Amino acid sequence: MFNLAITIAVRKLLRERLYVSISIGSLTIGIACSLIIALYLYSELTYDQSHKNHERIYRLSSTAYTMTMNGAGTETGPILMRENPEILDYVRFRAAPEQWFTVGDNSRVWEEIYLTDPSVFNVFTLNVIHGDKDAALDDPYSIAISESFAKHYFGDRNPVGEVINTERFGFRVSLVYEDMPENVQFKYDAILPFELMEVYSPGFPGSSSNGKYLAAVTTYLLVSDDFSPEVFDTIRKGYFETYLQSELPVEAGEYKLHAQLLTENYYSEPILDGGRTGNVATVYTLAGLAVFLLLMACINYINLTTARAGKRLLEIGMRKVLGASRSQLIVQLLCESFVYCTVSLLAGILLAVCVLELSLLDELVGKSELLTMLSRPPVALLVLVLWITVSLVAGLYPALHLARTRVMSSLKPAARMKQLPGVREVLVVFQLVISCCIIICVLIMQNQVHFVLNAPLGFETKDKLTVRLRGADVIEQIGAIRQQLLQSGSVRAVATAGFAPGQGLAMSITEVESNDGVLNTTMTHPLNIEPDFLTVMDIDVIAGRGFSSLPDEKELSYVMVSEALVRQMDWDQPLGKRIGRGEVIGVFRDIHYQSLHEPIGPLVLWPLNSAPNAFSSLSESARAQLERDLIIAVTDDLSAARRDILEVLSRFTSGRNLELRSLEDSWLRFYQDDVKAARLVSIFAGISIFISLLGLIGLTSYAAEQRSKELAIRKVLGASVGQTLLLLSRHAMLALALAIVPASLLSLYLMQIWLSRFTYTDDVTVAPFIWAFLLIAAISLTTVVLQSWRTVTGNPVERLRYE
Repeated sequence: MFNLAITIAVRKLLRERLYVSISIGSLTIGIACSLIIALYLYSELTYDQSHKNHERIYRLSSTAYTMTMNGAGTETGPILMRENPEILDYVRFRAAPEQWFTVGDNSRVWEEIYLTDPSVFNVFTLNVIHGDKDAALDDPYSIAISESFAKHYFGDRNPVGEVINTERFGFRVSLVYEDMPENVQFKYDAILPFELMEVYSPGFPGSSSNGKYLAAVTTYLLVSDDFSPEVFDTIRKGYFETYLQSELPVEAGEYKLHAQLLTENYYSEPILDGGRTGNVATVYTLAGLAVFLLLMACINYINLTTARAGKRLLEIGMRKVLGASRSQLIVQLLCESFVYCTVSLLAGILLAVCVLELSLLDELVGKSELLTMLSRPPVALLVLVLWITVSLVAGLYPALHLARTRVMSSLKPAARMKQLPGVREVLVVFQLVISCCIIICVLIMQNQVHFVLNAPLGFETKDKLTVRLRGADVIEQIGAIRQQLLQSGSVRAVATAGFAPGQGLAMSITEVESNDGVLNTTMTHPLNIEPDFLTVMDIDVIAGRGFSSLPDEKELSYVMVSEALVRQMDWDQPLGKRIGRGEVIGVFRDIHYQSLHEPIGPLVLWPLNSAPNAFSSLSESARAQLERDLIIAVTDDLSAARRDILEVLSRFTSGRNLELRSLEDSWLRFYQDDVKAARLVSIFAGISIFISLLGLIGLTSYAAEQRSKELAIRKVLGASVGQTLLLLSRHAMLALALAIVPASLLSLYLMQIWLSRFTYTDDVTVAPFIWAFLLIAAISLTTVVLQSWRTVTGNPVERLRYE
């Protein structure tokens, strides 16, 4: 029976080309898009699961000074492991001062270089290509490098034993490991032994605060199988009572140690220095799009099948007369659905593979490994479930509807034309709701992206370049560097700061004077600048004055504060207030030193000491680690400015550790994920409209064909072309009117979720809703007119001559 049913289904597929093409085309596009989205979501939702111990790895974070920060004390991990048998191992990471590595004439800056413990190979999964992981970091001047790092310097040869130089040290390669997967939150291009901390910062940690409760060190714990949050509550309490209760400063407030499962870090609430986190709203949006695309493709199949039921009823009646049971008819009709869906699935997989193989979406999704995930068992199972589900969803209702028809009713010509418009019209309205909702969401997302990319920041980013200067020997020559840059002709102004906007933000716990003259411990964001910084960055001073260019001791004791700190402290008169060792001499307008995802913090500007002997008391190690950002305002000829800047800087440095960055580009990187999400949703929104359009073409074509004689009679009786077209388009406009309210409510709900991750958002106006409905109306009317034009303008005699 199944062989016969499949044979009949294949014959029907080959015979009815137009409607089959629309049905299969819709399903193919829907399946391909849904498969691509599913692969992307699989990658996003399996973050860090490539580590074999991912279910037993926890990251430590700390709450102090009312802030939750990534990391704990330097000694926290060793202490917890020593005193708690549930903790099997620990590994610590700290950003390494070394970033510029050289082999021969080949030099490059690497961003992700960390100091870490040898236990990194026991806690995390690093697939070794060359070397011995058990002895990889035994030598303090050894280095373990990634595959990409190795290929950059050594090509395909084994680099173990080779020496890689920095400005201060030479490191011998002890191990090469495979590049980490894309869906890993914490990646490292190379790792150095943690014991080098004693070389870079002698005496580190040097205080109980760094050692026991707070340091710029990320600690991971490997725990036993029976570990649980309840167990950690006991561990945390014991650690606090033994090591912190008597030593913790009062101003730290309530201190709390947290342990978060590795696989939960990526989609957790962002914490200070916690690294890049995912946007769960984007995951929900894309998951919803995948479901909607499949549903719309299935609706096309259902609508076209039920619309053409009149032609199938005679066939169904004859089968029943010849003895076919209802169950046999359902099997026959479901087999047709499975044949259609099988062809669509194979075509959809082929289409998805072509898109991924050609890397058409790599730039948008930021992933190039999606195609490799297609062969993984969970994805293969998903494809199987997708095939069965789509086949049943698309074919079950038409099968039940046609199989329940009575024999005598199906053999009557009038009855054979009777259809079930109610369900079909509901499905058409549903398609319009989804299409309108997606367009509204796209327009709101585009408006928000445009808002964050063009929002006033309180300073100018255009035509400004930044370069990181490293080492006191170079920084002491900034005055001469500035003079030569200004003489180059392509540089307008130069300023120096501890960090350029978008490059970092420090946090400090400082005593701040209140209105009553009481010193309160307050969290602020300190930034060291030279006096020209405000002018170069076009930052407005709204009260008091800026810094004097004279680097005397008195001037170094002054500070400037942002409006945010004035509001936070509720100062009536900010000038003259004390902040730590400084006195407020000016207030500047709020600036966004972080992205618009974050609120404007209380920024405090401190003057940089630019005296010739400012760094004379520093140790050699401290002098080597000193860093400053040079902010350079250039002319319109950016390429010439880059060339002139590098030429000038090469006179003062070796030129190997210079990397010019556009301030505008540095700022835009904050919104890369948002821009990609908006573009992805826009692409799939266009595809969803196209799928709806295919279904509308099929329904309109069939409706015009079924009503051709009625339209011919109307034309003979004097109906104009416009009146006839209005008659045919009336149902489409009514369906659109019914879709307006649910589409508006659904899109508002979805956009509230997506916009919630922004602290600053653009106003949601009525314009996106109006444009969405006008666009759908225009597309629907155009489709109806084009599909009905031949029938409406044809010769009525041709339609009526056989009557």
